[in-house]
Amino acid sequence: FQLVAGMHYDSFRRSTHLIPILQVNATLRSADTGINSNTANSGLTTVYLTPGVLVEITRHWQANATVYLPVYQYVNGIQLVPRHVASLGITYNF
Repeated sequence: FQLVAGMHYDSFRRSTHLIPILQVNATLRSADTGINSNTANSGLTTVYLTPGVLVEITRHWQANATVYLPVYQYVNGIQLVPRHVASLGITYNF
């Protein structure tokens, strides 16, 4: 199960071409099942607060940057889970 909720603020768009955004990203993954699964070391719950910004480059192109900051992390057993995640992207709108 994954839930993402977010909002953005458009008032800066006209003067600066910047759009601040804020998201909450939550993931709930149950332990693996099956004959070859490692149930003791699978499954997790994470919640990230994700601030970011959209930058209008032109009328059709936008760049975006976000940083996932952990609010809550719980993993079953021994697993590798990132503490922070950064994301960069470029979008073309028709």
